[in-house]
Amino acid sequence: LGDVYKRQVLSDLLRRYDQGEAYDPPPEGDIMRVLHARAALNADASVEYFVGHLEGIDEATPTPGGLAHSGEGSSDTIVESHASLDTETVSTLRNLGKEHGFTIANAVQLAWGIVVSRYTFRNDVVVGVTRSGRFAVEGAKDVVGCLINTIPLRVQLKPDTDCITAVSYTHLTLPTNRE
Repeated sequence: LGDVYKRQVLSDLLRRYDQGEAYDPPPEGDIMRVLHARAALNADASVEYFVGHLEGIDEATPTPGGLAHSGEGSSDTIVESHASLDTETVSTLRNLGKEHGFTIANAVQLAWGIVVSRYTFRNDVVVGVTRSGRFAVEGAKDVVGCLINTIPLRVQLKPDTDCITAVSYTHLTLPTNRE
C-alpha cells in the first residue's frame, strides 16, 4: 500500500541505483508528531461538515455487486471492464479542470458516482473516496508511512446539471482539511 509521495521516493532510489549513483534519502518526518497533529484537528468541525454533507441519507448506498446478487440490479452478471484515455483526452480534461477548478481525480470520482447511480437506480448516492492525508498537517508530506483516509463523497445527479458543474461540485465537496 502506498501513495504518490512514497512512489516518488522509491522511483528516485531505483533510478539512482540503476545509474550507480549515491542516494541520500529525504529526511524522515516524525510520523508520531503528524498523527498527534491530525488527531488535534477540530473533530467537531469535521463531524458538523459531514453531518451536513450527508443530510437526508438514511441508509448506505448498495454496492453494484450486492444488487446483482440480490436480484435488484439490471443484470445478475458482473463484467470487468478496462478503458484508457489517450494523451489528447487527458490533456483536454486537465485543461478543463484548470479552467473550472477540478482535478482528473474529481472527474473519475464523479464517473464512479454515475456508475453506482446507474446500477442502484438512485440519483443520490454516497461513495468512498481515498484522500492522501498529506495536506491537513504541516510536515505530513515528508513522513514515510500510510496516512490515507477514506471519506464519503455524496454524488447528487440532477437532470438539469451539466457535467462541468457536477465535477466542479465534486471537487468543492472534498476540501483538503477533511482528510
